[in-house]
Amino acid sequence: MKTLPNISSLPDVRGKKVLVRASLNVPLIDGRVSDETRLRANLPTIKVLQERGAKIILLGHLGRNGESLQVLATALAKHVPVTFIGTAYDASETVQGIDALQDGEVVMLENVRHDEREEQNDAQYAETMAALGDYFVVDAFADAHREHASITGIAKILPTVFGEAFMQEYNALSLAVEPKSPSLAIIGGAKFDTKTPLIKTLAQKYTHVFIGGALMNDVYKARGYEIGTSVASDAAIDSEILALPNLVVPTDVLVRNQNGEVRNVLATEITSGDMVVDIGEESFKTLSRHIDEAAEIVWNGPLGYFEAGFDRFTKACAEKIAIRKNAITIVGGGDTLAALGVTHTTDAFTHVSTAGGAMLTFLETGTLPIIEQVQE
Repeated sequence: MKTLPNISSLPDVRGKKVLVRASLNVPLIDGRVSDETRLRANLPTIKVLQERGAKIILLGHLGRNGESLQVLATALAKHVPVTFIGTAYDASETVQGIDALQDGEVVMLENVRHDEREEQNDAQYAETMAALGDYFVVDAFADAHREHASITGIAKILPTVFGEAFMQEYNALSLAVEPKSPSLAIIGGAKFDTKTPLIKTLAQKYTHVFIGGALMNDVYKARGYEIGTSVASDAAIDSEILALPNLVVPTDVLVRNQNGEVRNVLATEITSGDMVVDIGEESFKTLSRHIDEAAEIVWNGPLGYFEAGFDRFTKACAEKIAIRKNAITIVGGGDTLAALGVTHTTDAFTHVSTAGGAMLTFLETGTLPIIEQVQE
């Protein structure tokens, strides 16, 4: 894999203003941060820059509707002193606040998505942000599959390196791009049409690719099986996918009927009144055998209708992989990480990725837009 410039690549930054594109898109409940995992992941980069005497300016986004980042500054302040500046980036209050920083001090600016130009990757908006710093550190791996002004836009203007959390994700996921053999990829969730290129790529590199979640419904539908009221994509599956010899599709499933009854049936026995809610018992036994045999395992996406409480085999999968101490085990995806939390297995994995879409993009392509931008 490519060698990326990191914080140690920066010259002397004492007294210099360093913009950090942080990973700040964390879940909120009743206006409070409910899971600080992604927020705390920014701390190593902040602390390294503090040790080097930089003036640190945090940029990031929260939610789709441009929620204020003040709540995040408050949460982060429990771990490191941070001041929040909520005025526009080109406002005199913002510029003065940054100019007043002492070496090692940290400020967090308002949500980059307060301006629609962020997602348009507008050059002028990127210039406005870049004018606030001397150097740029990209630490938001979870956002790095996007070509937005606060990511690739600023990187076109300022000297750019990658932060500690970004490098940790990059180094770990690079192992998954070039897996040891025998290997196993487990892909769940939904939207088969968007995951077709990923599955094709994984099938070329992995010994087995096991699919679960709503993805298996698309395969059943393509094979002419009844899928009842199950979630499935509208688009037809590429015939190449169906012909993959190492694609492992569950042969039995758990279904819930209109009366709320749950039963284990063969995939060929799903009825019009059924909804597929999880993989079946025999299919989990098959998956378990592949887990036992694999030297490397990558997993993204739940095996069942996780958000509706059908988490039996997703949790069982987490527990099964967790005991494979000699294997490289890499996991990512929101619901998948939730299963690790419930089963208390998070620490048993080689790497737990806080990235969602960026992880899938990286597994598919082996790179990300910001990586290509910095290495131009």
